[in-house]
Amino acid sequence: MSLLPLFTTLLIAAAPAEAPKKELNWVGCDISKLSFMDTVAGAYEKKTGVKISLVDGGATRGIREVVAKKADIGGTCRHAENVPEEQGVKLIPVAWDALVVAVHPSNPVNEITLEQVKGIFLGRITNWKQLGGPDRPIVAMERKGTLSGVGAGARELIFKDRKLQYHASVKLYESTRPLEEALEGTVDGITLTGVSSGRLRKVKMLRVEGKAPTRENLISGAYLLYRPLYLTVPSAGASPQITDFMKYILSAEGQSLISSTGTVSLNEGKNLWPKYKAAVQDVAH
Repeated sequence: MSLLPLFTTLLIAAAPAEAPKKELNWVGCDISKLSFMDTVAGAYEKKTGVKISLVDGGATRGIREVVAKKADIGGTCRHAENVPEEQGVKLIPVAWDALVVAVHPSNPVNEITLEQVKGIFLGRITNWKQLGGPDRPIVAMERKGTLSGVGAGARELIFKDRKLQYHASVKLYESTRPLEEALEGTVDGITLTGVSSGRLRKVKMLRVEGKAPTRENLISGAYLLYRPLYLTVPSAGASPQITDFMKYILSAEGQSLISSTGTVSLNEGKNLWPKYKAAVQDVAH
């Protein structure tokens, strides 16, 4: 069944007729690109002949470059901020992701609590032996800045403070792809990232509060750290080509493609919205 009627009101009327473009430019969060956009864009090009050019680089780019008209469509895993650079776009939910705590595959630690995660990134827990692991220093690694998709999501869902700063010892990376690549080669590393991209890496994702970040636990809400993934489009004057692609990704075919990648589709995660809204309503901004 198509999900398009649920979101018709979010799609803005197309701009006046123009010559059809054979390529649309998408820029945005690395997690969305790696997990489902590569697949959906390839299928859309095969179906319509319209290429979707994909460039990763983070959620902030996925919002601001659409505002600045440097990209036709963006991808983001956080909300838009109330600043001029992020006004003038619509964020349309297309899938669900979860934050995961990831370590090197050789690490014997298998689970962690939210309080322990806080302790690591605030500098209170510094050695793996404090978590039942080897007597070696923890190398905490994370996205730079509070406005990255992972950074904002972690601050909302774990720390409950959007402005929180990590301890000075945390190694910071410009975007998710280089962060995940660095973790693959860091034996004592630990990071927060998205399950949709993390599951494609040579890393181990820990159980959080006793729950593994499986699709089943995400869909049911048993795994606590979930958040929506959005595409961003102009809030006025979206071209017919942009509107057509949005219709495609929200259609039964587009959502089935998202699900086929292992990412949770909107329909699969339809019961997550109330719990998610409750989880972020008391976040300090």
